[in-house]
Amino acid sequence: MRPTKGEIVSEQVSRRLPRRHLSRRAVLQSSAVLLSAPFVAKTTAAFGEEKLAGSGQVVVCTYGGSFVEGLRKYVSDPFTKATGISVVDVTADNAEPQMKAMREAGRFDWDIAISNGFFSAYAELQQAGAFVPIDYSLWDDEALKGVPESARLADSVLAYQSATLLVYDERAFPKGGPKKWADFWNVKEFPGPRGLGVYSSVGSLVFALIADGVARKDIWPLTDDKVDR
Repeated sequence: MRPTKGEIVSEQVSRRLPRRHLSRRAVLQSSAVLLSAPFVAKTTAAFGEEKLAGSGQVVVCTYGGSFVEGLRKYVSDPFTKATGISVVDVTADNAEPQMKAMREAGRFDWDIAISNGFFSAYAELQQAGAFVPIDYSLWDDEALKGVPESARLADSVLAYQSATLLVYDERAFPKGGPKKWADFWNVKEFPGPRGLGVYSSVGSLVFALIADGVARKDIWPLTDDKVDR
C-alpha cells in the first residue's frame, strides 16, 4: 500500500528530528511555531521544554536577506533556545512552484515555507490537502492570545501582512488623481497608462471587485460568478 502524503512528510521529518517527548507528527506540527513571532515571544522556556522539546533540525524556506535576518533574531533563535531544535534557512523567491514539485515527486526537502497566499499555486496545494494540520493545543493560552484567531488557519499561520496602495503621478494629475479603485478604471476622468502588480492576479481581481461595488465582506471566497462579473 502506498503511503499517504502525510506519512511521507512525517517519515522524513522523523529521520531528521530525533525527539524526546513528541511523536513525529507532533514534531512537524510544533514546527509551525516558527511562522509567528508572538508564539515564540510568549512561549516560556519551561513550556517549550515540556511541549516542544526535541533535537535535530527543521528546514525553513524564506525570502532571504533582511527578512531571514529578522526571522532568525526574533523567531528562529528563540525557538531553538526554548526547544533545542535548530533551524536551517533556505531561500527561494517563490516557494510555491518548488512546493508543488516536491509534492508531485513525493520528496519533501523543507519542513516549513513562507508562502504567498495570493498565489494560485498555494491555493491549489491547500485544496489538495498538501499541508499538515496544525495542532494548536501544543501552545498554552498565553501564547495563543498573541496571535488573532483569524491568523490561525487549519494548516498554516499568518506570518505577516502587507498592503497595496493606489498611487499616482502628481505631474499627470496636478489637481488630484485617482482616490479609489473605481477611479483606477475610470479612464475618462483619469486618462493615461495604468499598472498593477505582476505577483498577484488574485489581488487585482479583488481591486476590480471593489471598484465594481462588491462589499469587502462579500469578496471572499472568490467564486466563478464573482470572477466573471
